[in-house]
Amino acid sequence: MDRLDPLRTYKGVISAPALIFKFFLFSAFFFSDVFLMILVVLSIWLCLSMVPLPAT
Repeated sequence: MDRLDPLRTYKGVISAPALIFKFFLFSAFFFSDVFLMILVVLSIWLCLSMVPLPAT
């Protein structure tokens, strides 16, 4: 089963990119509320920044 795991190298040692990927997956799962809130705020800010402001 470990041989078919794409997050492991052929020696069974977890590679650094896979470890970072697993860490990001774990943190995204663990802090899903915080990441979702930040994503919503960033998307709203991006949409508001795309709207041309009235010239003052």
